Amino acid sequence: MQNEPMLNIKERPPIIIAGLIILCFILMTYGPTSIRDFIYEYGLLLRPDNLERGEWIHYLALLTHSLLHGSMAHLVLNGFMLLIFGVAVMRGAHYLAKEKARKDTSAQTFYLIFFTGVLLGGLAQWVWWYISQQTHVSALGASGGVSALFAGAAWAMGSWDRMIKFGLAYGLVNVIMVASTPITGINMGWAAHLGGYVGGALLAPFFIKPNSTGLSIKG
Repeated sequence: MQNEPMLNIKERPPIIIAGLIILCFILMTYGPTSIRDFIYEYGLLLRPDNLERGEWIHYLALLTHSLLHGSMAHLVLNGFMLLIFGVAVMRGAHYLAKEKARKDTSAQTFYLIFFTGVLLGGLAQWVWWYISQQTHVSALGASGGVSALFAGAAWAMGSWDRMIKFGLAYGLVNVIMVASTPITGINMGWAAHLGGYVGGALLAPFFIKPNSTGLSIKG
């Protein structure tokens, strides 16, 4: 099967999520103080025991934290990977639907895998905070969802073999980044990354055709 150019993006859902991420970043950076305070209060992922009892709306941050990014570099990196992996997931889902002679649900598959990764990534981050006894902490970013899309894209490009190899490599990169934190100063949410990847790996075989799509960096 001929590889598609990497930046030949026609699928709308990844663009929609990327647009929301950019909009939130603009509001967080340039918006009025009241809007910025609202976004931080209800968007950041916090430890549940740091929330006041009865403030159930804060638990929505398990999803909404994916729309917030703390820097332009964080935004660009997650946005770029979201678009590339999102396209691979949607095309793999499209091929599976075509093979099964059923309605194309590639858009729904994209949202399901992305937000499942966000949710499981957030839960994994909670678990790690409790295990490591970290208290006054917070997390933000689409990395959990992007990691899930990464797993889905790996499945679309090469089934179990590719998904496992990419997962091991991804885990190694996270270990290296965490170990280099004292030097780089980058505090990576590795638990959210791995939780998201596991979520995408669990869903991909049910919704995406393996060996169905490829990516290249051709123009």
